[in-house]
Parts: sequence; C-alpha cells; structure tokens
Amino acid sequence: LCAIDENGKLCAWATGSANPSALNHSLRQPAAWFLWQIFSASLRKPSALLHLLGSLLADPTPNQLRPSQLELTYIGVSPQAQGKGLGTDLLGRFIHLAGQAGYSSIALSVETDTPAAIRLYTQSGFTITRTFHEGRFERHRMEYQIHA
Repeated sequence: LCAIDENGKLCAWATGSANPSALNHSLRQPAAWFLWQIFSASLRKPSALLHLLGSLLADPTPNQLRPSQLELTYIGVSPQAQGKGLGTDLLGRFIHLAGQAGYSSIALSVETDTPAAIRLYTQSGFTITRTFHEGRFERHRMEYQIHA
C-alpha cells in the first residue's frame, strides 16, 4: 500500500508478506546495488555494518509466522506527512485488506525505543506477545487478531 500527496509524491507506505524472507530477498535485488548501499552506509557509519551482522546472526525464531498469519514488514510516513493520521489510516487499511485476503492475524516487530510506533500499533489493537534481542536491538513482537 502507498499514499501519494497532492503533489504526486510518495508520503506513506506499508508492505507485508506471508513470506517475509522472500520479500526481504526481493528488496535486496539487484545484488550489486544492495551491496553498494551496505558498503556506502558502512563508510558513513561503520557501526551500521556491525548492527547488520548482528541482525543476520540473530535467532529467527521470534519472527516465525503461524499459518494464515501475515507480517507487516515495513510501514513508514514521510516526515512532512507525520502527525496527520496517515499512519493510522494506512494501518487500518492494511488490516482490512489482510482480513479480506483471508489472514487470521498480523504480526510485526518494532524496536522498543520507538514509542510513537508502539503507540500507533497498540491504539490500533496490536498486543505485545514477546520482547527479544536481535543483534543490538531490543524489539517487541506484536500481533493483531483479525475478527471475521
């Protein structure tokens, strides 16, 4: 899903997948471009490479999906569009479409030091099911049960 502002610019987006590994893989294509981005980021901020390696080596168990569960993989609102309810609207639409597609629940992971994101999810009906470490990050796993 995406939202376009009155000037035709992307201002908000949400992506999800029943197979997040495949989605993440496709976002890393083409491989040369992805590797260049990683290299560039590591030059600008060397600790970013260590964080990436920590995440790659982390236990994937907390992020396993159950049958008929969809993962909200990414959601974002541009800084210019924040504070106008767009994230809430986008998340509500994502939940509605997931239900229409036959999913019984939605899962997501969010860093524990992002109170605005956690507030958005809890106000939309998500609950924290566990807290875990992934690399240097502490994250909450949150779930939303879709009622038919």
